[in-house]
Amino acid sequence: MRLRIHRSIKLLSYLFKNLTFSDFVTTIRTTLFRNDMIYVFVRDTETFAKDIVGKTTSRGEKDDKVIIKKGEIDELDEFCKRTGASAWEFNCHKFDGVKDFFIARDDDTIQCITWIYRKADSNRFLVLGKKDALLQFGMTLPEFRGRGLYSATLLAAAKYLGEQGYRRVFGLVECSNQVSIKGFEKAHYVKVAEICLRKVFGIQVSRKLDVSKMD
Repeated sequence: MRLRIHRSIKLLSYLFKNLTFSDFVTTIRTTLFRNDMIYVFVRDTETFAKDIVGKTTSRGEKDDKVIIKKGEIDELDEFCKRTGASAWEFNCHKFDGVKDFFIARDDDTIQCITWIYRKADSNRFLVLGKKDALLQFGMTLPEFRGRGLYSATLLAAAKYLGEQGYRRVFGLVECSNQVSIKGFEKAHYVKVAEICLRKVFGIQVSRKLDVSKMD
């Protein structure tokens, strides 16, 4: 409970500093009362071929090479400071204490990001097993969408986690987010469950799904 309160205070401070008052009020309203259906996807890391993903790259309009790789906090902070980027997806390490994430980037811009949560990390949705990991808070910047970066990032993260001894990689998508759903499906993640996130006055009343017992 103490961790949740501390997280909420940090989040409110961040929102108040980075949003207009109108956007802040709208965000608080949607945060206090929620009733969202979330799809749960999973990828078995043992199904990877040895050469899958490999050196994953993409090419943009200017033929600039985009590299999919494990990101570093220093480069993320440098990017945010240089560009003024303040999206939630660039700040999960500040609120949830997670340290690992995967990115798609060129020399100048982090174009896509997704965060890795393990059993010891706090998350609101799943009870993970020791060999389970969760990818959440993924985002591709609007100007780089439609290039397959999200699915490539999901694949690279799963391959990395498999090499670290994790057997399953889960992902979460709101049921209305068809673009992200297609990204998971393209990366060969399979939908295995649905959960409902319910909040009343900001307090989560819905239970976590225990995937540690899921075959």
